[in-house]
Amino acid sequence: MRQREAARIQEPEAKAARDRAITALREKQQEEERRRREEARVQQKLRKMGVCCAGFRWIKQTEGYRCARGSHYNAQLSI
Repeated sequence: MRQREAARIQEPEAKAARDRAITALREKQQEEERRRREEARVQQKLRKMGVCCAGFRWIKQTEGYRCARGSHYNAQLSI
């Protein structure tokens, strides 16, 4: 009898924890999708822009894109 009572009490807590985990997972998935769309937009713009003026391709860096030669840089915000 006590086990059933304990299980009945824990059930709403477990459901709330599952709901929080599902919500967090959905938010993470939405954020990843947003990042993928943003990266696709930037890649499209880089394709339109072409290679750097020295003829080198663009390589993703932390804060933007640098040409493969290393002498040219495009900040992510300017793209």
